[in-house]
Amino acid sequence: MFEFEFKQIVYALRAENPTDASRAFLLTGPVRGVGCSFVSANLAAHMASEIRGDVCLIDFDLQSPSLHEPFQLDRQGGLTDYLFDGKELSTLWKSTAIPNFHLLSTGRSVEETTGMIPQEVIDRLMETVRKQFHYIFIDSAPCSISPYTFTVASKVDGIIFVIEAEKIRRESARKMIERFESCGGAVQGIVVNRKKHYIPEWIYKRL
Repeated sequence: MFEFEFKQIVYALRAENPTDASRAFLLTGPVRGVGCSFVSANLAAHMASEIRGDVCLIDFDLQSPSLHEPFQLDRQGGLTDYLFDGKELSTLWKSTAIPNFHLLSTGRSVEETTGMIPQEVIDRLMETVRKQFHYIFIDSAPCSISPYTFTVASKVDGIIFVIEAEKIRRESARKMIERFESCGGAVQGIVVNRKKHYIPEWIYKRL
């Protein structure tokens, strides 16, 4: 139903990266319920279908993981095992029906873990995935509730901000974008989800 819209976003991202060099994107929204995980899963899958290189999707929503569900994969054995237990990342990737597309599920939820994630562990994660994948999509918890969203934002090439049509004020969205920029992040674009006639709409111009 939304295949055309997701392909538009894929083409836009690839147009800015003609050599298909390794690129990482963080997808997040202002609050829960805007469809960020839906956009993340579909965008990553469409990118994998369009290129020959490898694509990965990382579920960084430690509070409410869900990306394993649309792919009918097990949540256990994933990101938190790497971040908190030091397991080898290569043993945690899950294959999907698309041969060049892999998922790193959350693993156990953050309520089952203790302590903060050291900065150097996140740095090592990003360094490792950049060496292995052409496109990396990271689905994060809303920036209003997760302390890790802004940390990861400074490590990616672009942030894709997902909002629900007619549910957020322009000024509120602008302030969130400015906060991302203040921590070293760069907003690549905005997806307006659940629009009346089509979902999503890729907006090139900033708010």
